[in-house]
Amino acid sequence: MKRTVFAALIFLLTTPTGVLSTQAQETDGETSGAVPIPSVDLDALEQDVADQIRAQRREVEEVLHHPRATNLRKANAYGDMGRVFHAYALAEAAEACYRNALRFAPEDFRWPYYLGYLLQHKSRLEEAITFYRRALELLPVSIAAQVHLGEIYLALNRPEEAKKFFQGALDVGPKEPAALAGLGQVALSQKRYNDAAGHLGDALERVPQARMLHYPLALAYRGLGDEDKARWHLARRGEVGVRPPDPLIKELEAFRSGERVHLLSGRAAFRAGQFEDAIAGFRKAVAAKPDSARARINLATALSAAGQAEEAEKELRIVIRVAPENPTARYNLGALLIARNALPEALEQLQKAVRLAPEDAAARLDLAETLERSDRSAEALPHFEAAREQSPGEVRAWVGSARIHAENENWQATRDLLEEGHRLLPEDGRLAHALARLLAGSPDRSLRDGEQALDLARRVFEAKAVPAHAATLALALAEQGRCDEAAKWQQRAVDEGLASDAARTALALYSSGPPCRPPGE
Repeated sequence: MKRTVFAALIFLLTTPTGVLSTQAQETDGETSGAVPIPSVDLDALEQDVADQIRAQRREVEEVLHHPRATNLRKANAYGDMGRVFHAYALAEAAEACYRNALRFAPEDFRWPYYLGYLLQHKSRLEEAITFYRRALELLPVSIAAQVHLGEIYLALNRPEEAKKFFQGALDVGPKEPAALAGLGQVALSQKRYNDAAGHLGDALERVPQARMLHYPLALAYRGLGDEDKARWHLARRGEVGVRPPDPLIKELEAFRSGERVHLLSGRAAFRAGQFEDAIAGFRKAVAAKPDSARARINLATALSAAGQAEEAEKELRIVIRVAPENPTARYNLGALLIARNALPEALEQLQKAVRLAPEDAAARLDLAETLERSDRSAEALPHFEAAREQSPGEVRAWVGSARIHAENENWQATRDLLEEGHRLLPEDGRLAHALARLLAGSPDRSLRDGEQALDLARRVFEAKAVPAHAATLALALAEQGRCDEAAKWQQRAVDEGLASDAARTALALYSSGPPCRPPGE
């Protein structure tokens, strides 16, 4: 869960999984040549996870020492142990187990597939290709293996090979969204924008919740010269992608237990926007480990997202009662209190969060903005400035600092901040717009620059044609003495909804003809 209103807490590996089994020949085999299993520090794991791994190890040892154990039994024992390690992100141990399972059952699709998947997510792409290809030789109808090979070749900038495997997945599963999305990405990489838009649009139509696809679609439409559609898709991009049907990876879920299992399932549901399922998963995590701060914080996050703010607040207060030094719980509670306008207590929680985690720029920004809302701007400014140093890419820090300097009529400092922020973040419209207005209408006329203001105002309006941006364009034109043009743009702003007294006063000034230079804002 990304921190927006709430801080992120969960971590872990993501992988949906499941299984197709094939029969391996049941013949006796030697255990010599098996890959040694790396040791795992069980003391660092939750007790039920450590117990699960110990039990799986005992099973492997019993099978290997049984005088009549078949190769199939040995492969399954190693394979099951590998899936336990894989489920808990213990990649090195999982890899060794899968290699041993493959040695004892070389015709079983599962083991080269799991190895390919594991190596792909460890960025060992060439090795992953070898095992995925082997898996496909054993099960040519595997859509997931085809899609993953396409993904790898695309990542290696080998689009023609990627295209072959995405098309192979479509041959097995017509209209498979993950394959369509892959073909769209291939077309985009080759600047075949029309094909890219078609494939990506088809995938999104079949999986509307896959909002990650909006971004490549925006690039495709931009390549086609359709800026309106590009902006529409760009505004809707998200984090949920599209995955192929993958029963093997789903099956990994059966090998998880304890708090971590439920945190994983809750996180997956939350990312998919299934908040009630996320709540259920996090409640199970709390039941498995009632004193877990991370479980309760994530439960509160899901409750808040589901509109159950009061319940979320209760969970966070429990965390603070048992773990008063937890900065995330205090930050999140502060955010909830801001939302219901309980500013005095919100300030208390945010101040404690910043004291506990002074490097947390997001907490500082919320504290600064809450201080500003509480008419304590002088106290807010140091926090805006600290956040700007900690996280230079955070626009709120630049705009907040500039806003306070403007309130104090420190116009040179305001201009310096906006210019520095704009140099660092030239694509951000908020900074460009604020700078354009200051350069066009600063009360300190020596700081004005009508030409630069007009250039900025034009670009801001082209990016987003709203009344406020039209008014800024008018202001910049008036600063240059172009009164008729200024009046035209200001009339447009008023006609489209900018109906404040200040907007009408500006219209009257521009319409009266030269001189129409604004007196200052």
